[in-house]
Amino acid sequence: MNRILLLNKYGRWNENSRFLFYNYIQDLTKNGFSVVDFPLLGKKAEESFIKKDKVNSFVFISSYLQRLFRVITYKYYDILWLDSEILPFLPFGLESLLIPLNKKIILQFSDAKFYRYQKGFNFLKRFLLKNKIPYWISHADKIIVTTPELRDYTQNWNQESFLIPPSINLEDYPNRKLKHRSNDSAKEFIIGWTGSKFTTRFLSILREPLKELKRVFPIKLILLGGDPHWESPIPTDYMPYTPENERIFLEKIDIGLQPLPLTLRETGNHSIKILKYMANFKPVISSPVGAANIFMRHSENGFLAKTEDDWYLSLRLIFEDEGMRLEMGRKSAEIVENEFSGNRSSKRIYEIFKE
Repeated sequence: MNRILLLNKYGRWNENSRFLFYNYIQDLTKNGFSVVDFPLLGKKAEESFIKKDKVNSFVFISSYLQRLFRVITYKYYDILWLDSEILPFLPFGLESLLIPLNKKIILQFSDAKFYRYQKGFNFLKRFLLKNKIPYWISHADKIIVTTPELRDYTQNWNQESFLIPPSINLEDYPNRKLKHRSNDSAKEFIIGWTGSKFTTRFLSILREPLKELKRVFPIKLILLGGDPHWESPIPTDYMPYTPENERIFLEKIDIGLQPLPLTLRETGNHSIKILKYMANFKPVISSPVGAANIFMRHSENGFLAKTEDDWYLSLRLIFEDEGMRLEMGRKSAEIVENEFSGNRSSKRIYEIFKE
């Protein structure tokens, strides 16, 4: 009973997939499990995504059919480790026919995009798919989620739901340290954000606050990834995402940002970027949604901000008080070191699989 088939959405090229799935595989194999993974969107999808920030239709259809073939033909496993669903837009009744009845099912949610089946689309799609995810939840042996909202949602159908936020390997950041600013009041504050072209639009809530703050403080924004053409109200540097650029980015910035819309979709946001900011001694300002509510201690390691006024006040308070900024940075690192580092999450994942 130690053979696992992992059906996740993205391959190792995707950072979220690395944190939420692949980082756990090493510990599972050390403890006697064997894991075979069939990501829906693998290497070809990576090439398409890098070029256009989305997967083109041909690659998606090809990947879809390949996943279907693999699931039908591969039967050498005891445990199915499933990322939300087997195939997007395929009703539960058809998906369930692909899985032998004697397989244990561990269902994991890497996001909350399944809400799309309950909102929008046309009537026929809602009729066929609105209960797909609840059916999977009720049929799963165990469920793994990364946010309190997802736990509450899944427990409507299955009490065997476990909240396991991601953890971070501090050895990946050998130069992490508290950043002291000079006493020169003219030295600019550097605020940082990391994301994709798609999520750059979430920065819109910062336009007015930054415009106002620019009148009082010297500020610069650094975007790691995202849209280099975003119309920023303050001086902005753009860095394409690479692991090396990420390390440089985390050393440069004074404050880490995570603005998100307060929507159902974002209730599944696992906030890995917050962990990275915190591990590198940065105070964080974030929207109060998803795993941010786990990692953040409001007014201790940063602030939770809902409105434009919240964002303005949070940034201003940190800009005006260097002692506060340093103490919040220390607290950020302390929280990660004590609660969200090393193999803490891996141990809990292993316990779920061995039961």
